[in-house]
Amino acid sequence: DLGRFPPIQCSIGYGSGVFRQLGYSEAKRPMVDIIFVVRSSEVADWHAENLELHKDHYSGLLRSLGPGAIAQVQSWGPGLYYNPNVQLATNYGGFLEAKYGVISE
Repeated sequence: DLGRFPPIQCSIGYGSGVFRQLGYSEAKRPMVDIIFVVRSSEVADWHAENLELHKDHYSGLLRSLGPGAIAQVQSWGPGLYYNPNVQLATNYGGFLEAKYGVISE
């Protein structure tokens, strides 16, 4: 349920958790991979709001350093910050194992 996240410009799902492939069972769905695109001017604000909503999605170090540090780390390299191995609530009352990246436009 992407409505549980701060506003985004768009989301991109990819990989075997999004596109079913032969050999994967319904009982053990692969990890879902998602990229959230946020406005360049709002990266630190997006992480600040997301920290309030999903503190447990962030590593302890970056959580303690705050949204400015997370935005700085995101700016390194390709400009993509990932929160791996999180449980995302679905619209159907269940949960998906996922990782999501945040990139700015």
